Amino acid sequence: MRITEIETYLVGNPWKNWVFARVLTDEGIHGIGEGSLGHLSKTVETAIHEMKPLILGLDVCQTELIVNRLQRHVYADGGQIKMCAISAIEIACWDALGKLLQQPIYNLVGGLCRDRVPAYANGWYRCERKPQAFAAAAKRALAMGYSALKFDPFGAAMGVMTPSEEALSLDLVAAVREAVGPSVDLAIEAHSRFNVSTAVRIGKQLEPFRPAWFEEPVGHSNIQSVIEVSR
Repeated sequence: MRITEIETYLVGNPWKNWVFARVLTDEGIHGIGEGSLGHLSKTVETAIHEMKPLILGLDVCQTELIVNRLQRHVYADGGQIKMCAISAIEIACWDALGKLLQQPIYNLVGGLCRDRVPAYANGWYRCERKPQAFAAAAKRALAMGYSALKFDPFGAAMGVMTPSEEALSLDLVAAVREAVGPSVDLAIEAHSRFNVSTAVRIGKQLEPFRPAWFEEPVGHSNIQSVIEVSR
């Protein structure tokens, strides 16, 4: 079952667009995979098409060969863009393989481990940066059935925060916690914004709100800073 073409589709979303790849084969079976990455949708789409010639004609069932070909023959550290493009293609190949064998993909990669998976809401807080607005948006997300909310309350801060901005950020977290009650997980995202001292100070102030996690308070590539904040 040879790969004959790879098509891409950008799907509109009010927050971040989605990127899908559709791998076609000579037996009429196709597979669909996703390679969405933040705001770089067209960049990932372009990467898929640039790598496509390397795997046309290959057996769609040979996922290890296909991934290795895409990683090795595009010999550069393309980071997230490259790997999102490869992931979209690989997932589509697995999807086609599952259709060929008439099996769900989980049966091909070890079997079903659970029948439910918890999920958190993200992007729900695209509203005015005021406590009452965040509280109302959190309640709307809760009404959709979510029991965990991820959000970045820190605005445009980078490195350090002014006292007023820091106070507002904490007020936003407090308003969300009050709105949703104690049983909902709050996942606080910092997007690698802070230096060590600011991250530690803010982390301590977040403790009363029992965050599920404090994500990337410092740059994830600066391992020593991550260790210091963790310590």
